[in-house]
Amino acid sequence: MMNGHHEIVDYMSTSEDEEELFDVLRADNHQPAGHMKPRSAVHRDGDWHRAAHVWLFCQATGELLLQQRAAHKDSWPGLWDISAAGHVTAGSDAAATAQREVKEELGLSIPAEALEWLFSVTTSSVTNNGAFVNNEVQEVFLVTLAERMPPCALRLQESEVAGVRWLPAAELEARLRSGDPAHVPMAADSGYWRLFRILESRGSAAAADVRQEALEISLPGGARMKMVMTRRASQPGRS
Repeated sequence: MMNGHHEIVDYMSTSEDEEELFDVLRADNHQPAGHMKPRSAVHRDGDWHRAAHVWLFCQATGELLLQQRAAHKDSWPGLWDISAAGHVTAGSDAAATAQREVKEELGLSIPAEALEWLFSVTTSSVTNNGAFVNNEVQEVFLVTLAERMPPCALRLQESEVAGVRWLPAAELEARLRSGDPAHVPMAADSGYWRLFRILESRGSAAAADVRQEALEISLPGGARMKMVMTRRASQPGRS
């Protein structure tokens, strides 16, 4: 388990919904295959599908917000992971999913313009003795905060999130590269490592094409905090 102080947070109670439906993607080009399947069948059969990942980044401290996955999750239970993430359900898109997951898991309403799309990456893994196959196209987003949000200001989704904490991005990369068992692993050849190079560049001249604007968001309970809306002069297209 990762060292660090856990602050008391306010949990949102949730009810069990019907099983999600995913748009299945073709294995050769990751484009829609034209049919949907339930979540359990997708992970049983290893179908390709989409997910949205959202990282909350504190610009002042260079830290990322991590969430600890709930102990009963069917993949990577109890491990430290992305700030918020979720599958793109049938008929939805990655940006809408990103906003939904941040709201559901952390209790934050993030405006669409504050979501900075970084890149797409594919990943494949098999866990639970072969019972859970995950072939996923992950759309990765960044939300840049001007201030360090206290974890106690969040309302966590009890069914999904056991806790949250801030960790310097450089330390998270070091832990992942060392195979720290407290974290959801990242493959050595994954394209996801570019996340850390992007965050490094934000404090250097290499980020000259990044334009930032200040705005405020409301926290659970009515408090407000500053965040940074990031725009790039040349935003790459999504794959």
